[in-house]
Amino acid sequence: MTIGGIALMFSGISIVGPLLGIWMSTGELMFVLGSLTLLRWSTYPINVPLQLLTFGVPTLGAAICWRLSSHASRDDADALISRFLDIGIRIIVPLLCMVSFMIHPVGREAYLFILYWFVPIILCLVEIFIPDVSANIVSRTMLTAWSSTFVAHALGSVMWLYTMPMDASMWQALIPIVALERCVFATSMTGIYLAWHWAADRVNQLLYALFLVA
Repeated sequence: MTIGGIALMFSGISIVGPLLGIWMSTGELMFVLGSLTLLRWSTYPINVPLQLLTFGVPTLGAAICWRLSSHASRDDADALISRFLDIGIRIIVPLLCMVSFMIHPVGREAYLFILYWFVPIILCLVEIFIPDVSANIVSRTMLTAWSSTFVAHALGSVMWLYTMPMDASMWQALIPIVALERCVFATSMTGIYLAWHWAADRVNQLLYALFLVA
């Protein structure tokens, strides 16, 4: 899509990147995403794509959401800590982004834009007070996918607001586009994760069967 002469494109890293949080630690995520950003940056020595101005921070935030969610669902000793950190990134981070957006003069005029960032907050509260909602893998994956994509959106939007010259009307014009974009991201992440989980289960069952036969 093009906004004010600036071309913006849906990025595959916004879908695949957050899922890395399932398998990698925070340090590993920072290294991998930082390296990918620098690699992409090095291929554009003069005209750096605007997508790189956020330095991978939104994707890192989304990946941490996936990591904390996968750890919080376990029964080990670290689960309680992961739950508290999960609450922090899905409630406190969006709230801080809202405040940062609203104290900016342009952001204040496009205040409706921040309503999207209530999504991870509401979903987190629903999981806390109605735990049965996330009792199965499908619903839990959907909740994580929607939360993570809007945490990334909040972080990226605030960074964009403070670095790029956009007026309030341009932010308001993005509101319906964001709905489509985030729906695509969340749905894709959910589908990819469930497909991977199904495939991993089948492989484990096959290996277990072969082991018994052997």
